[in-house]
Amino acid sequence: MVWDVHLRKRFETRKHHFELDVSFQSNVRRLVLFGPSGAGKSMTLRLIAGLETPDDGHVQLNGTWLFNRQQKISLSPQQRGLAYVFQDYALFPHLTVTQNIAFGLRRGLFNPRRNFQHETVTRWIEAFHLESVANQYPEQLSGGQRQRTALARALVAKPRALLLDEPFAALDRQLRLKLRQELNELLDRVEIPLILITHDEDDVAALADAVISIENGRSGSVTTLGR
Repeated sequence: MVWDVHLRKRFETRKHHFELDVSFQSNVRRLVLFGPSGAGKSMTLRLIAGLETPDDGHVQLNGTWLFNRQQKISLSPQQRGLAYVFQDYALFPHLTVTQNIAFGLRRGLFNPRRNFQHETVTRWIEAFHLESVANQYPEQLSGGQRQRTALARALVAKPRALLLDEPFAALDRQLRLKLRQELNELLDRVEIPLILITHDEDDVAALADAVISIENGRSGSVTTLGR
């Protein structure tokens, strides 16, 4: 089993109450969590990544416990070894493409030098066809180049799985179509599990091996697709 997930988390303020209760098991490589904004998709992803702590439940990836409340297992985000790509890609604006990718290899807060070289970084730059922009900064890149840089930074450390948070939500339709195709091609090159969250049915059709609907903090059953 690739993913075995059961997560419960309660949020309560003076004006708002929300309870997340999400469960799924899946053996596919590309899994999409689908639902409207505010359904609990991003919180589910953050709980899986270890950026938030569940009140109860468990997260298991390929037979390894990342979190298990009953067994008192709670690996840190670093120990989980998951690559999390945020909706806006979260590239460092003061670092070049090479430096951004190299940052994924380094521990601590020290930025890689501008002339930093590493064979693994070079391999990912070549794999994602970023040679021509390797010394440019994020503001100089196209949307596709920014996405490829963010994915290369996520993958350079050889993560156990890739988590993508609404990667196309802020883009216009034409650019979404282009980047969806690029992402599909990139994912075919890496053999690691993916969880992608979206509210767009076109993302599901283009990228999912299986889909789970999430609404009002509750998950539906896993639907396997014939991609």
